[in-house]
Amino acid sequence: MTTLREILDGRRSGVYRLAGATSPKTVAPTASIPIPAVRNKTSLMEAFATAAALPDWFGRNWDSLEECLLDLPTPNRGGVVVTLAEPALLARHDPDAWRTLLALLEDVAAAWQTRGGVFVVLVQGEAPGVRDLPILAPD
Repeated sequence: MTTLREILDGRRSGVYRLAGATSPKTVAPTASIPIPAVRNKTSLMEAFATAAALPDWFGRNWDSLEECLLDLPTPNRGGVVVTLAEPALLARHDPDAWRTLLALLEDVAAAWQTRGGVFVVLVQGEAPGVRDLPILAPD
C-alpha cells in the first residue's frame, strides 16, 4: 500500500481506494475537493460546482465536468486531491452516474499524468468497481 504523500511526491495521478474510515491528512501544496455523499447526477454536479469552485460556464453535464477538472488550477505545481465520500449512495440510486463518474475521473487522472500534473481521487467507502482500485494506506 502507498500513502498520499508518496503518491503526491511521486507525481502519480490516479483513482485510489482508501483503506480505513478516515481520509488522509491534507498534504500541501494541494487543492482539496471534498465531494459529499450524493444520490444522483444532479446533486453530484452541484457538489463539484461548489467544492471545486467551478466557473459560471460549468454546464452541469459530463463533458463540462471533465473540461473543468482538466483545467483546475494547482497551488505551486502541487496537485489536486478529490475525496469521494460514500459512493454506495450514488451507485445504489443512480448506477449509470456512478459508472460514468468513475470512468471520467480515471480519464481525467490519466490526462493530468500525461501533462505532468497530479490529480488524485480518493474513494472512501464501497461501491461497484472500488475493490479494483489501488489501495491508499492511512498516513
